[in-house]
Amino acid sequence: GLAQYRSGGRAPYLADDIRSSRWIGVAMVMGSDDRNMSEVPRVSPLLGSSQYKVFEFDGGHTWAPPEVFAEAADWLMRYALYEGPVNPALENYYAEYFWTLVRSAQAEEDPWKRYSLISEAAALADARGIGRSPDEREILSLMSSESRRLRSDPAVSHQLRAASVLGRIEEGGARMRPQALRQQLQSFLDQYGNTEAAANARTMLTELPEQ
Repeated sequence: GLAQYRSGGRAPYLADDIRSSRWIGVAMVMGSDDRNMSEVPRVSPLLGSSQYKVFEFDGGHTWAPPEVFAEAADWLMRYALYEGPVNPALENYYAEYFWTLVRSAQAEEDPWKRYSLISEAAALADARGIGRSPDEREILSLMSSESRRLRSDPAVSHQLRAASVLGRIEEGGARMRPQALRQQLQSFLDQYGNTEAAANARTMLTELPEQ
């Protein structure tokens, strides 16, 4: 992937080269008051929306806060591993990372973290065609059985319900008035404040306009 920071200058972008290498994701990290913000509308038409994403933060022509950089890096990793086209140069890495996830899941005692690692490994296998070898097929079958078992664990089912409920709130949020959406998010946090989905709900709250 390519992370683009605080860009500037008049040199032409190598958009044709990037477009022809669809496995390269491009994350543009830009301050809202950066003097080069005009580059965003210039670059956007050159690259497809699935291959290119803007990460904006409050600030000028400076480095992004660590959390924004982490968000951009996470997106680039997801694009390379799951969402973008297969990169032939990374085929060995896909398999290595798959087995890293499998070993991490096997060593994890927390039910939700174990379930999340199994789900991530299964998603990687599905996206990158892992499962051709006997060892891969065997571990995928075992993980599928373990995933079904874990879904009945109270801690896991609570996290899954939270993700489902927040998904419905997000889906209907565009049609709600800010005050109604705020009330729904507050109610969600009262019930699911200790889940991973709660972080997204809190972010949604901070992005709502003031009353």
